[in-house]
Amino acid sequence: VAGPFAEERAAIRASGGIMFNLVAVYCLEYFIYPGLADRETYCAPSTWYTVMWACYNVGVTISRSSVVLFRIQRVWVLTALQLLNVIGWTLEVFGGGIRNSDGGYAVMAVWMVIVGLFGGASYANCMCRFNEDPDVPDRYRELGINLGFFMSNIGITMATSSFSILNRTVFSPAVL
Repeated sequence: VAGPFAEERAAIRASGGIMFNLVAVYCLEYFIYPGLADRETYCAPSTWYTVMWACYNVGVTISRSSVVLFRIQRVWVLTALQLLNVIGWTLEVFGGGIRNSDGGYAVMAVWMVIVGLFGGASYANCMCRFNEDPDVPDRYRELGINLGFFMSNIGITMATSSFSILNRTVFSPAVL
């Protein structure tokens, strides 16, 4: 492989699927928290936004340690489930069916743990795949991980910065 960024292109070819899932799940989970969680708790007592943050982190912490017990080879399933979470949270933000019911915010807090579980499990299993996948040559493992982190930060930035626009348009308090 020759030319500018030849090593990077080779690492992406070898581990692009892993990178895609890492970036996608981060983008999706940061769309939910802090983005959708902020809108979901807009009219709630201020402590609920903090509760959502804590619940998200509980889920992430539990699931990141899960690779000690089991591995998920098809990390795309976690990404797909996180996409369903985004759709569900978006519908909830606009409809409020859960939050407006008795104990609704407690249900949302449990749901936020699930968001964290999918995000943390995806991260941990992607890291395992970067290090153990036989289709990723040893010489590209570290570079693949670094590129994955770099691209994940782009995904996180895209998700969180999109709410600068969305909070003034479709997710503004006037619309909700």
